[in-house]
Amino acid sequence: MMIDIFNHFMPMAYLDRLGELIPGHMVLTAFPRIRTLWDIDARLSLLDEFDGLQQVLSLANPPLELVASPDRTPELARLANDALAELCRRHADRFPAFIASLPMNNIDATLAEIDRAVTTLGARGVQVFTNVAGEPLSAEKFRPIFRRMTEHDLPVWVHPMGGMIPYFAGRIGLGFRQIFFGTPEKNPAAEDARLQHRPIDYYKQLYADTALNGDLAATRCGHAFFGTSSCLFATDAPFDAEHGRGLIRNTIKAIEALPITAGRREMIFAGNARELLKLPARSAARASA
Repeated sequence: MMIDIFNHFMPMAYLDRLGELIPGHMVLTAFPRIRTLWDIDARLSLLDEFDGLQQVLSLANPPLELVASPDRTPELARLANDALAELCRRHADRFPAFIASLPMNNIDATLAEIDRAVTTLGARGVQVFTNVAGEPLSAEKFRPIFRRMTEHDLPVWVHPMGGMIPYFAGRIGLGFRQIFFGTPEKNPAAEDARLQHRPIDYYKQLYADTALNGDLAATRCGHAFFGTSSCLFATDAPFDAEHGRGLIRNTIKAIEALPITAGRREMIFAGNARELLKLPARSAARASA
């Protein structure tokens, strides 16, 4: 069994709505060329090519806050989340869950949509981007969103973020002020922020996915930094010239090439995701039937 926790689907109703909101945008020319991105029959046929593959669905770019104003993004989020939830309901054996999109330029509406998507629609997390229309996720105004997700005890997908962390671990571990005013063990910026641990240790508390286009060296680097227990199988499908086939095929190969036991490999392919997303037992049972 494999659970791809980061891939994308654009329901046709949502794609049509984008055509009204952002006419002439490049996605309206590019996305229709990838049939597996918006045609559910094409997506199901793609999954048929890979034994035991399930997908946790999420929208692709652009972020909602770059598409519409704060008074219009809540309706757009509801449209997208309702459509993805319906796909999961109709094809539960293929899509055990979805990740909700949020109207991040409207905090009150975002909190309401989190509650609706999780409690009513069955979303197993939410997707945000590394900045919100130019504002950092660390801004005070966004903290209620993370608190709400903590209350639901579900993960937040930060898109994109994790891929460069392992490669820059050494840079992350050495603070700029530490060079001039600290010691190898003393980071003044971390002390000023009253951090209980080294900054690099907080990065190691994240989960990271394998959406690295199947590059073996990058996959090994990421696995070495985050560890098996915090790695999740993901492909970023269907965004390749084979409409997802290459990304899925090459990512599977990269994980299979890791020098770990079969049991540890199963954790990356499915076990970690099943635990993190609190997927119901029926998802695993149907996949193995």
